[in-house]
Amino acid sequence: WNFISNKLIRKEDNRLFGVYRKGESYNLAFLDDYAFTIGGLIELYQSTFKLYYLKKAIELNNNMLNLFWDNDNGGLYFYGEDSEKLIARNKESYDGAIPSGNSVAALNMVKLSKFTNDLDLEDKINKQFFAFGEEINKNPLGYSNFVIAFMSYYESIKQIVITGNKEDADTKAILEKVNSKYNPFSIIILNDESSELFKVNSFLKEQKKVNNKTTIYICENFSCKSPV
Repeated sequence: WNFISNKLIRKEDNRLFGVYRKGESYNLAFLDDYAFTIGGLIELYQSTFKLYYLKKAIELNNNMLNLFWDNDNGGLYFYGEDSEKLIARNKESYDGAIPSGNSVAALNMVKLSKFTNDLDLEDKINKQFFAFGEEINKNPLGYSNFVIAFMSYYESIKQIVITGNKEDADTKAILEKVNSKYNPFSIIILNDESSELFKVNSFLKEQKKVNNKTTIYICENFSCKSPV
């Protein structure tokens, strides 16, 4: 990520580039470049719980929506509004050997909406599914990553909120236990009760430590079970 941040992002407007060669960055990035980079940042956050990566994912996702979103019909165009204008501005959705930018972006937005409780993002997700739903229904096997995104949204990804210090032994033990099982329809948020995290998701202010011990909350649709 340090290389991408230093070499492939234009400082004045955070525009992502697609190519770096012989000391020069060029070619404005396409949708796929944005979607996969954002997905990588989300995974970096889930692996390290460094808020920096989550904030960068949110920032890039907002930039992506500003540049690629179709305000009339939903979905994301392949190239940005600041790119060279071609005869047709297509929207790719087919998931071949590499998933499409639209399906990866949809899954990213599902996850980011759960990290942030951003209702505007949920509106974009619904429009994304409506934009491509008819063709996906005709041949779901050709849109496997889109189907995963759809399942993740409508099965409702659970938020596993762990309130505590990631360096504490009990927090590490809980994370090891949670990560020992494959949970595709869940995300993990480490709540260190910092003001920076609360700027990303103010809802987390309510998920406090109990008896000053690392505490787990299982949340879904803006409500949480009793803390453990």
